Formats: sequence, C-alpha cells, structure tokens
Amino acid sequence: MRGETANSPFIYAQSWTSGTAQGSPASYTVYVSNPDPDGYFPFYGTIFFGLGNFSPIEEACSGRDDRWPALSSDRTFLAAGATTNFQFDYTTPTGVTPGTYNGNSVIWVGDFHDVGRSFDRGSFDVKLT
Repeated sequence: MRGETANSPFIYAQSWTSGTAQGSPASYTVYVSNPDPDGYFPFYGTIFFGLGNFSPIEEACSGRDDRWPALSSDRTFLAAGATTNFQFDYTTPTGVTPGTYNGNSVIWVGDFHDVGRSFDRGSFDVKLT
C-alpha cells in the first residue's frame, strides 16, 4: 500500500501533453505528497517511456523505449508533511510510427552509498501524429 495508510510519499495527481506532432514540445507534471513524519533526501521524480507500469521497476526501466527521453528531476528535499511537484519538458521524437506511446513516472529516494527506494509510480500516454 502507499500513501497515508503506508506513511510513504505518493503521487496524488498528474498532468501531461496527451497529443501532439512528432518533434514538438511536450510536458509532464507529477504532484507528490509526503504524509510521513520524516523528510527524504535526495528525493527525485523520473520519467521514461515504454511498457513499464505493470512490471517491477527494475524490469520496467530495462524495457524503456530509448527513442524517447528519460529524465530525472534535480535532487530535492521532500520535507515531512510537504507536497511538491516535478515538471518535465521534452521534445517528442521524430521518425517514429504515429500512434500512442506509454510514459511512466517514478518517485524515489536515492542513497549515495547503497540502493535507493521507489515509492510510487504513475502512467501517462502521448498520442503522436
């Protein structure tokens, strides 16, 4: 479980460019809440494209569509009880088949000397013409 019942940061909203032409600017924003009594650092949001929302995160990242960008936020401190958002601006690829492409977002805390931990994931889609 996630969110308030599990006391862990969670995604509570998303917004994105849902349709555009190849080579056009697009964006994705993820909104995050931390109900925990503790803060997290370094805290990140990351997006990538491919069929990843239903797979374990390690498998999802290994199957990413590298024709699309994979972007991470700057590291930040997510304070106890705080909310934040991460906005990702990118350019859609050119030379790909028109259609719908699946995007994925992950919120996670890194560990400079060990393995980090993911908290929540989101899914979004972009229809290219």
